[in-house]
Amino acid sequence: MNAVIDRLASWRPLPLVGALVTLAMGLVFIFVWAPHPWGWFGIDQYHQLAVELANGGSFQTFDVPWGYAYYLAPFYWLFGPTPLPALIVQALVNAAIPPLVYFYAVRAFDRRVAAVATVLVAVLSFNTVYVSTESTDSLSTAMFMAMLLAYVHGRHVNRDRWFVIAGVLAGVAAQFRPNLVLLPFVLAALNWLLGPRTWVRVRQGAALALTAVVLLVPWVVRNYELSRQFLPTSTHGGIQLWYGTLQTGPYIESRAHNPRSVFATSPFDYTSLQHVPIEFDVWMNCAPGAPEAVNLHYRLDRGAFSTVAMVPGAERHYVGSIPAVGRDARLYYYVEVKWPPGIDPSTHLTPAGGPADPLVYFVSDRHTADLDVDDALLDIFDAVRLIRHIAWSEPVRGAAKLDHDGDGVLDLRDLQAKLQLMLGGMDRGEPPTNRLRELVVGPERAAARFADGSELVVPRQWNDELTDLEVRIGTAENLMAGRFRFTQPDPEPRLPLEIQCLGPGEIAINRAYYRVQPHEQQRYVALALDNIRRGPVDFMWSVLYRGVRLFVILGTDDRGTAQQFNRSRLIYAGGTLLSSIYLGLAVVGAFLGWRRGYAVDLPVLLILYIPATISFVLTNMRYTTTVQPLLFMFVAVTIVAAADWRRSAASSRQIIR
Repeated sequence: MNAVIDRLASWRPLPLVGALVTLAMGLVFIFVWAPHPWGWFGIDQYHQLAVELANGGSFQTFDVPWGYAYYLAPFYWLFGPTPLPALIVQALVNAAIPPLVYFYAVRAFDRRVAAVATVLVAVLSFNTVYVSTESTDSLSTAMFMAMLLAYVHGRHVNRDRWFVIAGVLAGVAAQFRPNLVLLPFVLAALNWLLGPRTWVRVRQGAALALTAVVLLVPWVVRNYELSRQFLPTSTHGGIQLWYGTLQTGPYIESRAHNPRSVFATSPFDYTSLQHVPIEFDVWMNCAPGAPEAVNLHYRLDRGAFSTVAMVPGAERHYVGSIPAVGRDARLYYYVEVKWPPGIDPSTHLTPAGGPADPLVYFVSDRHTADLDVDDALLDIFDAVRLIRHIAWSEPVRGAAKLDHDGDGVLDLRDLQAKLQLMLGGMDRGEPPTNRLRELVVGPERAAARFADGSELVVPRQWNDELTDLEVRIGTAENLMAGRFRFTQPDPEPRLPLEIQCLGPGEIAINRAYYRVQPHEQQRYVALALDNIRRGPVDFMWSVLYRGVRLFVILGTDDRGTAQQFNRSRLIYAGGTLLSSIYLGLAVVGAFLGWRRGYAVDLPVLLILYIPATISFVLTNMRYTTTVQPLLFMFVAVTIVAAADWRRSAASSRQIIR
């Protein structure tokens, strides 16, 4: 083995050959077959975003950073909406990774380790698999390695310009992989900590970090202008954090079966964005022409109604907004449509009761609380109060509204009737059905059990928080979205279609991405923190577990957790074995590299940066592709050390003989 390694180390074309092998494999994955199920278009929304950009549109999301969509857009503009040209260039960029690995490893380790690492990354890199689909992995890894090489070269030659180059690459890479956003500051700190600890090293690190920040500023400013929030990367981290808090305890391998996932649905229409205008979009989907006026009438809390004249927007849409509220509020509203002479009726109200039966929308950042303090809606909080009254004779707020039969007593019949109203959407036009099977009461909890086996469990100790409840998936889950205005007719009269078409087909509030996504980020972070508060030890254990789990492939037969395909059980088992061996060899290599005096500090810290920044959210092994070249370097150290040990052992045997 040593002879092979020595020949590789002395073979000057090795970096170029490694690049050509990587390129050839990437092209095979693009044109012939790729070992993933997503095709050219990937699993994210980059294709749609790039099509919009290529057609002159704007970047319509906060959910992913701009980098990859803007990479695709010029190709779409030149060649049409096909991923192929962009994927070929992606394969070319990815082919630069073996040479980058070689030249970095020569500096940090030695030429023999560099040669083995180059071979490993050329033939085994996951990044080469991902060049065949619209994914950020290959490009971000190439930028990461180029940044790292510029950084260590700058430290070696002590020239500031290399730190600026590293800062440019780090700033752009963060717009492909959001978890890299803190990397420039980590590298700036390491530039001083790794020595020599001089003011020159401080200045160089500051140049790197400042350059990256300058590249980040336009994205942050754009996001702030639209949302009035500081969003340095994407808003997707909120839901990822929530997913991570669902993967704890018995559900550590899959959030899909955690019953707390039902809290993704809010019982209220609301926004947590208090300091931006509230935008309305009224859609006249089957209107018999253009109305004379579309007016939004609204009031805050118990105030007087005000009017906003809606203006024409996209086809059949009328848009308008009300000023930012700036506090918790209840927003009551209805829409008035006025028609020209000859159309009867000339005025149409939605809802038909107008100011006597308005719709309600909430403004609040109390994500798990009862926002309906006016008792305008029949909702899950009312069901809980009814259950608590029946179970433990607890006083009920708004008792008269919950007394369905008007006999002055709140009992099981009232609960059944109110639940029937809330679950009316499940009837699908059939006669109303009583789905409540029984109410089981104990000293510490009461459970409303439904015909399908699901249940709503109410604890005796309740802090008026939605997440204090246990809601089993099924009928009980539908109570989360079951709402009924106390003022609306039951049943509501069915109007002829020609009358219905005089009013809106839909009234949307804060539908734009710059309203939805920041609100959802805040909501999911609140739900995540609530989960952490309820099980801090389980969550911390899951973070530690995922910190290691990131580097290992683990399969499952659960379709809600992992992709299923022919012989997937065997392939996942093989992946688990091979990735475990790969991780073990890398850990051994890091130790051996330290013992041999190699410059292991920086690559070890960069590898640890990945779990440190994402192990608290939902993760899989794909997130480690950025540092996979560094792991291959440590595997190479182990292989070279094993070869050296064999040569030493063979020499010892010859001496003994």
